[in-house]
Amino acid sequence: MGEPATTPERPLILIVDDNQDAADSLAEYLRQAGHRVEVAYSGLSALATVRALQPDVVVCDLGLPEITGYEFALAVRRESARPIRLVAHSGYSRPDEVSRCIECGFDAHVAKPAPPQYIERMLSGIVAQGAAAN
Repeated sequence: MGEPATTPERPLILIVDDNQDAADSLAEYLRQAGHRVEVAYSGLSALATVRALQPDVVVCDLGLPEITGYEFALAVRRESARPIRLVAHSGYSRPDEVSRCIECGFDAHVAKPAPPQYIERMLSGIVAQGAAAN
């Protein structure tokens, strides 16, 4: 079985997690599913990646070094000239933490550990919603 064909038109997904193994594993799974994926391991490197590449979707942990995922989301919402879908993927999943995610600009929250298949299905739905809105 060969790799799925990707095209430049495919939405770009940024995975942000300081657990490099988790980030790389999820990124590889999504690439195998045909997505274009970049990875960042800290909040500041993720902000630099967003500024440089303007991904379509960001899947972001909340407990990050340098700046938290909450601070990252606020910065993205403040700085981005185009809509970027933000998904929190975190063990911080108490109701108050999920509410804070939404207040900071995340579009959705997924509690860790979530199977990569679940994340891929959710991202495919988000991407389809974005395409329908354009």
